[in-house]
Amino acid sequence: MDLLERLRRVPLFQALEDEDLALIAGLCEEHHVKPGMLLCRQGDVGATFFLIDEGEASSERVDDLGNRRTVKILRPGDYVGIHSLFLAEPRDASVLALRPMRLWTIRRADFIAFLDQHPHIRRWLLLPADIEARLKAPRYRWLERGEQVIYACRRHWVALAAKLIPLTLLALALILALAGLRAIVYPFRLWVPLVAILLLYGLIALWYVVDWFNDYFVITTWRITHRERITWLYEARHEVPLDRVQNLNLTTDFWGRTLGYGTLIIETAAAGGRVIFDRIPRPEAVRDAIWDQTERTRATRRAKQQHLIRDTLAARLGWEVESLPPELVETEETLDALPNGASEEPAPPRRLARFLAWAGELEILPRSRIETPEGTTWRKHWIFLLRSAGPPFLLALLAGPASVLGFFGWPEAIVRIFPLYPYLLLILTVVSMGAFWWEATDWGNDLYIVTDERIIDLKKRPLALSIERREASLGRIQDVRFEVPNIWASLLKYGNVIIQTAGAGAFTFERVADPSAVQNEIFRRLEKFQELQQERERARQRQDLADWFSVYDRLKQPPSPRPGPSGGVTSQAPNAQEGPSTEP
Repeated sequence: MDLLERLRRVPLFQALEDEDLALIAGLCEEHHVKPGMLLCRQGDVGATFFLIDEGEASSERVDDLGNRRTVKILRPGDYVGIHSLFLAEPRDASVLALRPMRLWTIRRADFIAFLDQHPHIRRWLLLPADIEARLKAPRYRWLERGEQVIYACRRHWVALAAKLIPLTLLALALILALAGLRAIVYPFRLWVPLVAILLLYGLIALWYVVDWFNDYFVITTWRITHRERITWLYEARHEVPLDRVQNLNLTTDFWGRTLGYGTLIIETAAAGGRVIFDRIPRPEAVRDAIWDQTERTRATRRAKQQHLIRDTLAARLGWEVESLPPELVETEETLDALPNGASEEPAPPRRLARFLAWAGELEILPRSRIETPEGTTWRKHWIFLLRSAGPPFLLALLAGPASVLGFFGWPEAIVRIFPLYPYLLLILTVVSMGAFWWEATDWGNDLYIVTDERIIDLKKRPLALSIERREASLGRIQDVRFEVPNIWASLLKYGNVIIQTAGAGAFTFERVADPSAVQNEIFRRLEKFQELQQERERARQRQDLADWFSVYDRLKQPPSPRPGPSGGVTSQAPNAQEGPSTEP
């Protein structure tokens, strides 16, 4: 069948004009596939669209329990990978050629570049609803490379109405009271208090709307996030990795069932570790999205384990596993070809932040964030160094020169009346400098460290008077949240980062600068740690397979000869048991 006719039968392209369809056909590459060729693998990040023209293929999927089943037999006219043209996400199934095939492929990088050159074609593509929703999902600065938003919402409009309705009724009551007072008591200019009431009503209502808009609930391919923010006054963001979810509890009432809202409680293994999605729209859909993504993540992990076993067996037995040409092999680099495959560029640092970073690099000021190959270390925000060590430093700065001048007899009136004046100032200077050193050292000794393996909370008093060190493996982390507790913390951009762990209790990184960035760093290292653990598990499986094959090879070897009692040679079966002879 003609390629244009094949493309016409793909729902994605059905609304295109013939000339636009011909342009799409120009992107297609023809391939001839032999039986046994693996077109794509479950768990690999998809980047290729396949359109079958001749032959058959089997689409197989491994579920979250490790069971493999055939999803569909693909025949001429079938296609695979529409999602891969738009979303950088792991494939849900593997496709294996059953018969000689002729197929057409479109690579995502070429397709995205083509749509950028022909934006009118993008408007006529008939995108599936789930792809369109994912592409329209908001992007957040805290998203990592390759992380995508599955679901995002704010509280149901009922939460906003619950604040606006009483406020509106109060404003109406005040207006009616003013009107009645004007009619009964004495006439006065009604518009003056009326304007004041309406202005105050508008400001409070605007505050409620902004407050409602600032809070959001997000589910991504990696985590669950809840942000709570009151402009300039408070901000907190609570995050739970998807694989840490233990229970989902959904509660609703009569009005919730009627208007379509409810509260979803996400629990982890940590004591008190839970995220509350309160009064969200369509809570059942949110619950299903969380379970679907967690099952998909587990299924992807299972599929990768089976791919490892398959590749190891094939290499050991000398079997050849054929695949597409190298230019179509899908790798993590395919994320760069997607508009929403990476998060927004971070905002450039402010001038004060750049100055503090520059001063820290020159060691003019102590740094509150230290990057090393072993990990990242934070101290408390510099304002707390200034608050504790600043007063004794200023006192020493004033008392020191005054003491020197006192030894030279200035001011004469004070030295003449009180001869010990310079000595007292000298003692005050020494004590102030000692207090300054103590406070600065105490600030510098409190460290919060995150490595590729663990989190560390180190509290150390000067002169090693006391040392407290707490550690926990990154694998114990259940959820991470940060809080910006007040207006000063918001203006100076500091807060607390609370890390809930299973068994080890909570770790609190107190008063660290840019707590959102600290939270992101912890989460990024947690993802890296999980990938490292999975790689170690795969290495262990490879070693186990090698051990099994080694034992199998030894069992296959013929039994070795043994010398007989008369000097001859006898053979002993591997499983023969020796015992006393019954012959005389």
